Amino acid sequence: MQDNIIRRRVAVLIASVIALLVLSPIGYMIINRIYEEGKEASFIDAFFWTVATITTMGAPGDLVLTSDVGRVYTVIVVFSGIALFFIGFPFFIIGPWLEEQVKKATSPERIPLPDEDHVIVCGYSEIGEEVIDDLELHNVPYILIDRDKSLGDKLVRSKTPFIIGDARDADVLKRANIDKAISIVAAENDSKNPIICLTAKSIKPDLRIIASVDDEEHKEVLMRAGATKVVSPRTSSGVLLANLALSRFDVDIKGRIALLDKMHIWQYPITPECLLANRTLNETGIREKTGATVIGLWRNGTLIINPSANERLPADSILVTIGTPEQLSKVGDILTGEEAKTKKKKKEEKESGGSEE
Repeated sequence: MQDNIIRRRVAVLIASVIALLVLSPIGYMIINRIYEEGKEASFIDAFFWTVATITTMGAPGDLVLTSDVGRVYTVIVVFSGIALFFIGFPFFIIGPWLEEQVKKATSPERIPLPDEDHVIVCGYSEIGEEVIDDLELHNVPYILIDRDKSLGDKLVRSKTPFIIGDARDADVLKRANIDKAISIVAAENDSKNPIICLTAKSIKPDLRIIASVDDEEHKEVLMRAGATKVVSPRTSSGVLLANLALSRFDVDIKGRIALLDKMHIWQYPITPECLLANRTLNETGIREKTGATVIGLWRNGTLIINPSANERLPADSILVTIGTPEQLSKVGDILTGEEAKTKKKKKEEKESGGSEE
């Protein structure tokens, strides 16, 4: 972009120089004939006078304009030359060029785009950011595509491999090496995602395409457009999108998935030091104490859906729960022992108060 600005300024500067070198001699010839006692001057003489004047060299005596109008015109041409060559050129050409060179030298280096086995993320939306976070968590190469040019500096600083462009454009997807990508995530809005799916499918028919949808009524449109899987942010999040894009369902993810604004899914690691390690779900009393529901248990890389009350929680497993933020916070307190500490403190305070009486 900066190169285009410099090129336009160079073009304007050249046009201004040509205009000055053409119009000034014409003005000289007119003034010389009307105000200099009918003197005649050829265009060569006028051009020589112009060059000598704008470069402040001074024209020969026989070419000097001596009338009042001629002197004023000479001053105008002199200042025009000074403004053009001694102010315009350094300010509009040299200055921006030096600024760009300093900016390049001090700015962080842009991350190169991966060549193969990567995921293409279309749209730097809230969902797109979550997808990227999860891909980075598992060291999966990716390329972000977004139309917003103002994101450039931010993405360079965060070391995000990106392309500024429209993901609906086949040429943009080809720049993202779509032929060698393992999947693509359409995380734009409902009007753009179908076109992204169609374009991606036309380039690589066997590509895995994951699309987000805001309105469930548009799900069928996305499926017909070529989406392999359509996910609604209302029932999942970018974390799930990233896992689908990678075709990985046994990934050890420790994080939250928002559901319908109030409900969340949270995964808690069961460490050997955890107070609930090796106990059954029934013994933990999580449901009764917190109101949260246990919906899954990661054990040895396998997800057990809706584990029974007699299911034990071995060390190094992950407990998957659903509930409100307050309920899930209580689950965390139980797992970390904060609940037991609070009860003990209250008991001690109560006993201390009773002894004083």
